[in-house]
Amino acid sequence: FVANGVAIHSTYWHNNFGVAMSHGCVNARPDDARWIFRWTSPVVTYDPGDVTVSMPGGTLVEVVED
Repeated sequence: FVANGVAIHSTYWHNNFGVAMSHGCVNARPDDARWIFRWTSPVVTYDPGDVTVSMPGGTLVEVVED
C-alpha cells in the first residue's frame, strides 16, 4: 500500500477488476498483476512480507479515472 491511497494488487474474490475498491486500491486479475509487477521496479520478491521504497524510486504508475 502507498501513502497517497492508491495501490494496485491482485484479487480473486470479485470481478470488478480495474475499479477502485476499498482503500482506493485498483484490483487486478492475478495474471495482470503479475505482468505489472514484473515490468516495474523495484524488483519485488515473491516472499511473504512488505516492500517499502523511499521516493523517489520505483516506477511511476499514473491511475486515471474515467
